[in-house]
Order: sequence, then C-alpha cells, then structure tokens
Amino acid sequence: MPTRKLLTALAGLVLVAGSVSTLGAADLPLNPGVKFRFGVTGGALHEDMNKNAMVGISITADLATWGQSAIFGELGYMTMNGDNKTMEFGAAGTQFPGGLVQASTSADTRRNSLNGFTLRGGFRSPLVWGWNYQAGLTFDSLKYTQEALGQLVGTGPGGINESIAAKPTENKLNVGAFAGLHRPFGESFSFEVNVSTVGYSSVNYMPRVYTGVAAASETKTRRGYMLDIALGMKF
Repeated sequence: MPTRKLLTALAGLVLVAGSVSTLGAADLPLNPGVKFRFGVTGGALHEDMNKNAMVGISITADLATWGQSAIFGELGYMTMNGDNKTMEFGAAGTQFPGGLVQASTSADTRRNSLNGFTLRGGFRSPLVWGWNYQAGLTFDSLKYTQEALGQLVGTGPGGINESIAAKPTENKLNVGAFAGLHRPFGESFSFEVNVSTVGYSSVNYMPRVYTGVAAASETKTRRGYMLDIALGMKF
C-alpha cells in the first residue's frame, strides 16, 4: 500500500539521518536536515496519473560550503498516486482490431501510480533579500504501476468476452534537472520552491481485443514536470 511504502521509506531515511547527524557532530560541513515536499505535476505526469499531487520526504546535507554558498545533496522518497481512469466506448460500441466492444456491457478502469527514490545534487548561492537560488541534477529510480480491471463484451471472431485483471509494473533510472529558490529562517528552518523535470517509463496493459493479438503490456519513455514546495528543518 502507498501509505506503508511511504512509512517504510520514512523509517529508512530516519536511519540515514541519524548517521548523517552523527557525522555532522564531528565538525564536518554537513548541516544535515530533513525536508517535507509537496508538489503539483504537469505534462505527461498529470496525464498518466489523472491527478496532479505529489508528496515526499528527503534527507539533505551540505557536501561543501564556502561563504554563504554550498554544494548540497538530498536522498528522498516521493509518491504520486493517481485517480481512476475509465475507458469510454461510444454509444454504439467501439470497433477495435479484435472486434466491436459494446458500451452497455463493457468496462475498463485503470489506476496508475509512480513511487520511488530520488537523489539530488545541486549548487546554492545568495540572491537578494535573504533568498538563495539553487539548481542541479536529479537521479530518479521510480516504479510505475498500473492496476487494470474490467470486462470487455462484444461481437467479433468467435465472440468477445475478455476479462481484465492485470497489474503490470516498470522501473527505470532517469536523470532530470531542477532549479528554484531557497529561503532560510534562522539557523534551523527553511522554505523553498523548485521546478523539476521527472523522467520515467510508463506501462499500459493492452487486452487482446484492443490489438487483435495476444494480450500484453506496452512501455513508453515519458517525461513530465513538477512544481513543488519544501519545508526544511536542520538537526
């Protein structure tokens, strides 16, 4: 379940945070902390998820500092859980290579999700009025899952009565980029807003009637974008 996955990731990141905090106590320039991220998605992400929400958590540390500038890294987990999408068939049915699917007796519902770990590395430097600008690269290992349920009934060679009950997945490592603004508040808290690109591989289950050949899952390389805010706290 998504909630269990997020809690498991949180527990793992807390263990990482404890290790990083111990290193920070040894006077290394780490300034370890945690960030809670909330975002809205666009492009292919919004289209595939049928929803535009993202939540995540990350552990962050400064890898090198000079003056008020820093090179930083983040290890995080993010989750995007979509809403149901229902296939629409015309009132008179829809003709596919495998036959005519009747609207009144058929249903095809999909629900997609994208979850996984992300590694960020970036550069931050002062801008104006206490704000910093920041930019860098992301390395995302994201698992795309589709839940497909339904029943297709219609006319065709031998008749059509095909059940849909599939849960294909696809996992891929992709490189993206981000840029944004960061604002510290005292020594312990921060706020930031970022725009980032997110690459992933989608998977789509294709019943036999849709293609005229054996049922299979097709994959596509996809890229969307995301606007997120993050609330940070240093240890």
